[in-house]
Amino acid sequence: MLGSLFRPLSILLTASLVWAESFSGTMTTVEVLRGPEETGDRTELEQLASTVEARIRQHREGLVGARPLVAQILRDDLGFLQAEQERIVLRGGGDLTINTTRFILHQGRVLQISDDARIQIDRNRNLALAEVAGTIRPLTLAPLPPPTGDPGRPGPQRLGQATIARTASIGGRPAEILTLPNLPNPWALGLLDGGAEGDLHGVLASLPGLPVQATWNDSGLTRELRVTAIEPGPVDERLFVPWATPDP
Repeated sequence: MLGSLFRPLSILLTASLVWAESFSGTMTTVEVLRGPEETGDRTELEQLASTVEARIRQHREGLVGARPLVAQILRDDLGFLQAEQERIVLRGGGDLTINTTRFILHQGRVLQISDDARIQIDRNRNLALAEVAGTIRPLTLAPLPPPTGDPGRPGPQRLGQATIARTASIGGRPAEILTLPNLPNPWALGLLDGGAEGDLHGVLASLPGLPVQATWNDSGLTRELRVTAIEPGPVDERLFVPWATPDP
């Protein structure tokens, strides 16, 4: 059994590509901030957290497809807002879900539905479109990243399947990442141009198979991205009809 986890990397990559073409269904992910032990009265902190989350969503909406100068300003503001979010979790403790994303996959295409946007990806057509606040914007796909040369080691079971574990660097901090080798990687298929080196999505995109959990420490907090559900099944082709974009 363990021997099957350590097939040559080229075979794993081939399997991932085959599954990307053959898998149809939905994957759901959450991103969580985890603070120290939860304090007693959290009402005011939760209200403040809701306000900060709303501002973060607004900035993320503006960031999708923004021109470089505007994007840099929004990223700077996002950094401040995310730092405020972290302080709230540090003071209040407990877990805070900061984002939920559904990936609908069909024959190598991806529809990504998050809290602040929908993104339609079709690499066969070199097509990437985002819908933010009712507006359709074209995006630029990044080339598929070179795969990691780390074959990994046996990891714990997740979602009833054996994983491969690897240690990587996310934002300069060590992260433990678990993957399922026989499932497609939606972060690779949906990788967009303009991502920072070492950012979460770029690191996940470089891994063969499906990253089902990534965990790392950041300034006293634990950050975790995990896949909570994988639901194979038929997908409506109409979801992948390219959306109409405004005339330039």
